[in-house]
Amino acid sequence: MQKSQIVFLGSEGGRKVIATQERATGGFVIQAGGEQIHVDPGPGAVVHAKRFDVNVKETSMVLVSHFHVDHCNDINVLANIMTFGGKEKKGFFITGEFDNQCNLTDYYRNSVEKHVNVKQGDKVEWKGIIVRATSTQGHKIDTIGYKIFTPDFVVGYTSDTDFFPKLVDEFKGSDIMVVNTLKPKNMILKGHMNSDDVVKLLEGVKPKLAVLQHFGQSMLKANPVYEARYIQKKSGVRTIAAHDGLVVDPLTYSTSLKQKTINLY
Repeated sequence: MQKSQIVFLGSEGGRKVIATQERATGGFVIQAGGEQIHVDPGPGAVVHAKRFDVNVKETSMVLVSHFHVDHCNDINVLANIMTFGGKEKKGFFITGEFDNQCNLTDYYRNSVEKHVNVKQGDKVEWKGIIVRATSTQGHKIDTIGYKIFTPDFVVGYTSDTDFFPKLVDEFKGSDIMVVNTLKPKNMILKGHMNSDDVVKLLEGVKPKLAVLQHFGQSMLKANPVYEARYIQKKSGVRTIAAHDGLVVDPLTYSTSLKQKTINLY
């Protein structure tokens, strides 16, 4: 297993960017505590894992936030690789109550080591990793975010959601926030955050680092790097815009869990 790191296998968001593949759609991977966690494996997840030197065979957990294809399209491909075509029981798959709409086929459901459906507020533990399903609001379909507790750091992932005050309480204690930021400032689309929404979230949560991702076409035109600078200036939180292949060293931003109260709210 590689050292602790977060690898972004894509940074896109929205139908137009999916179609053009101007940015990749592979989700992101957290490597920590001897485990490899793949979050929202969209189209090309396996291809981009190879491209950015992530060994899919080492994946032990897969988290899916909702059933739009850019978040879950390659879930069965991952299961196939992880279980050697269903011959080896391996892997913990976490999905939401949308289970019957975009999930493992019956074959792979019976092949993986464990599969659970969670709703907002549920928490599960697997080999020293604690995962809590966080709330979302405003998206057209059932969606969950995740708060992921590793032995050395905590990652909050918003998924697709409007900003609402409860998000601040749920993500407090996160060392790193991964924030789906579809729109730039002054542009609104229900069920998604823009740069101004992210400012409000970060002002409350105060993580050590925020990584913006899931950019729509309007965000790409505005330039995510400029939007990240705007958010950092307004919120006071170090903020970077993801690019395909971005690698973050989470230990740089970690606070030992022994030194703080874990917020499993």
